[in-house]
This record gives sequence, structure tokens and C-alpha cells, in this order.
Amino acid sequence: MFGIGARGYPPAGSVPGRNGGSTPIKVNRALIESEREWASGGPVHSAFWRHLAFPLRSPREVAATPHRHDEVRPVKFSFRPNEGAFYELFTRAAQNLVRGTELLNELALPGVEVQSVSERLTEVEHDSDQITHELYKKINSTFITPFDREDIYRLGSLLDDVMDHLEAVGNLLYLYGLTELPSLPREMHELVNVLDQQARLTAEAMPRLRSMRDLEDYWIECNRLENDGDQAYRMLLVRLFSGEYDALTVLKMKEVADELEAACDAFEHVANTVETIAVKES
Repeated sequence: MFGIGARGYPPAGSVPGRNGGSTPIKVNRALIESEREWASGGPVHSAFWRHLAFPLRSPREVAATPHRHDEVRPVKFSFRPNEGAFYELFTRAAQNLVRGTELLNELALPGVEVQSVSERLTEVEHDSDQITHELYKKINSTFITPFDREDIYRLGSLLDDVMDHLEAVGNLLYLYGLTELPSLPREMHELVNVLDQQARLTAEAMPRLRSMRDLEDYWIECNRLENDGDQAYRMLLVRLFSGEYDALTVLKMKEVADELEAACDAFEHVANTVETIAVKES
């Protein structure tokens, strides 16, 4: 039988032997002391710990180690691709709006060939329609769009709507023969000037959709210009119904005025849609 300790266990520092009795254990007391020192926060002197594949530090050493927060570089990750084709199509559509308002301004020049201006407006409108068709095809053939499909579709449609109103203004002025009047009402020129400013703002804003930055000033200014357009439209109605023009001319000019006001509203709708996209993607 092997030796029994006070509580029925082998004596401390021994294990049962094969033939009874007990076999003493060789205890590495240096290793034990090193473990105790490490757990208590003291220095570690054991060669065993120093030659591990990875360095071990005591809790006290870890707490005393300075952390370099300035070395941390945040990484922005997005599942949406940076698809440039959509932004190029938006930019082209907006540039056509600038061309459209420039052509409307030509109608106020003396001796202008009204039919030529009207035909060029129709060509610009056809080009805008082609851009819109390309945009729709791109939406249907792209698996992951840079932002919501519904917003892309809506923005493209609204840009096309603005061009439709601009073309209607030029065509109506030509078909109704209103440019043959001694002069168009001053308020009508003011509306065209508002449209020209809105078109240039929109053309400058479309390329910034790629980064979604510096867009707030655009939609605020575009909405302010729309308010100016509403004021000019109301004053134009007052002028038309003042008795200065005959009834038939009033009806013709009223239809042109409605298209001008609709174009101002359409520009505001474009700005509101850009604001919605920017808020979603921020």
C-alpha cells in the first residue's frame, strides 16, 4: 500500500507508485514563482515565458503601455458601387436644360429667327429623351445601383419633364405668333431669367451627386428662385387681365405663362429629389 496523507490522499509532492508507496514529483519551483509574479503584476524572469512565440506582459505592464490613437485610420465601407454612368447621364440631361433656357433667351432678341429657335429647342428635347431612355436601360441592366432605383428613375423623369416644358414654351411662342407682338410682357422675360438661373444651378449640382457633398446650397437657392418665379407669374397674370391685350392674345399668353410656371415648379421638384437622395445617402 502507498502512503496516505491526513485526508486520505497521497502525501504532498508525491503520486502513487506501481508497487505501492509513493513516487516523489519534481516540482519546478522557479516556474511556479514566475507564474505567481506574473499574476500579481510583477516582472517575469522565467526564460520559459521570455522565449514564447508571442510576448506576454503582466496586467500592470499592459495598463502602463500608452496607446497611439492617432494611428487608427477609420475605413469607410459601402456595399454600393461608385457607378459613374448614372452621374454622367444626369449631368448631360442638366446641361441640356441650360441649352434650352439659352434658346428661350434668344427669343427676346430683335430680329431673331423664331422658327429656327423652336426647331433647335425640339432637337435638344429629343436628345434629352434619348438620355432618359439610356438611363432607364442602365437601371434595368445594373444589379446594384449607386442609390435607390426609385430615386434614380424619379430624378431622370423630372429632368426630362423640365425640358418638355421649355420646349413647349418655345413652340407655343412660335406657333401662336406671339413673337410678332411689339414686345412680350416684362414679367415673361423675368420668368425666363429665373429658369435660366435654375438651369445653371442644376447643371452645377449634378456632378456633385457622386460625392453627395455641397448640395444643400443648391436646393435652397433653387427653391428661392421658384418663389421668385411664382411672384413673376402672378404679376404676369395681372398684366394679361388688365385689358392691355385682346382676349385671343390673352388666351395664348396665358398658356405660355402656365408652361413657364410649370417649368419653375419642375426645377424645384428636381431640387427636392436631390435633397431626398442626399439625406438618404448621408
